Amino acid sequence: MPKDVDGIVLWTKNATLLLGKINNLEAYKYYFQYSITPYHNDIEQGVVDKRVEVIPTFIEFSKRIGAERMICRYDPIVITGRYSADYHIKAFARLCELLEGSAHKCVFSFVVSYKSVAKRLRQLGHKELSIQEKMELAEAMFRIAQKHGITLCVCCELVELAQTGVQPISCVDAALFGIAVPRDKKGAIAL
Repeated sequence: MPKDVDGIVLWTKNATLLLGKINNLEAYKYYFQYSITPYHNDIEQGVVDKRVEVIPTFIEFSKRIGAERMICRYDPIVITGRYSADYHIKAFARLCELLEGSAHKCVFSFVVSYKSVAKRLRQLGHKELSIQEKMELAEAMFRIAQKHGITLCVCCELVELAQTGVQPISCVDAALFGIAVPRDKKGAIAL
């Protein structure tokens, strides 16, 4: 029942199949965390063409439910020979250009070399950025987002990145549901 639910976060890379069913959520507070990254199938297998399907679907949802409920996720940022910081700056600029007016917020993070992905990152030739390099990339992305009317936020990253103008944010933004702290599925407060 809607009164028992603080809100629903739909986290996806492609919500095309939900377009015709989104009215089923009308009674609930909800928003999308919509991941759009610039990777090819060497990193991201099975994702449909972003320019043909993913981005147009994002824009269509924004028209239907409002840009404030469409959070773009540009994460995680992986740095390799193919996906350099310059590559990400250009890709992010193009994405912001395409989403201007359809997204008010974009969240990014840098890939974390957890044990489960460390081997794959080594195979890709992942390069860990220094704090200074992360700050430079974040600052460039901040300026790009600002130019297109998008607030850039960072999830689970260094406090130093706030110096670039990027806003720190938690993975789930309870404020979008009108609450300070969300409850877990048993009704207790999640911390």
